[in-house]
Amino acid sequence: MPPTRSGATAALLDAKKMALDVSVRKQPMLEVMDAQRKTVVQSIMHGKTLIFACQTACPDFAGKFNDTSAGLPEDELAGKPFPASTAENKAFLPLDLFDNGGRGYTTKDGVKKAEALFRPEEASAQNGGQAKIVDGFNIIVSTHFNYEDLDDFLFNGDYGLPLGKFFPIWIQHEDGTPAMS
Repeated sequence: MPPTRSGATAALLDAKKMALDVSVRKQPMLEVMDAQRKTVVQSIMHGKTLIFACQTACPDFAGKFNDTSAGLPEDELAGKPFPASTAENKAFLPLDLFDNGGRGYTTKDGVKKAEALFRPEEASAQNGGQAKIVDGFNIIVSTHFNYEDLDDFLFNGDYGLPLGKFFPIWIQHEDGTPAMS
């Protein structure tokens, strides 16, 4: 069983920036995905809540920003992520990361999935050559979209976030306070 977290905080994965890095800044998909992988790994290592901040964007995690659809070179996904790993292949942003808010990555059965995200520098001698997986890791996706627009932009089945993996929570403004547009 992974160690329990203490004093954990949240980490931010800027999903809007990630989408802009690929579409506008023309950065290579592998470079962008690896930068986000490192954010995920740091959150797993410290038992943090990882906030996928979509803001006013709709990054296509279902069809583009995941290991299956990203078009990453096969050699980047092949082979053990680090020598002592129980995982057979590497991962960057697997789509099942969104399952159950990422909680499956800290269970005894999820260790192999979590290890696939680590690389030798993260499974350092400091950790005995092992991936440091701390209970408490979970994922929240935030957006600035109005709740009436969630299905059109984020959960339309063709683009956005994978269907059936989220429970939207609408935080309403205090009565009399206008909502952000």
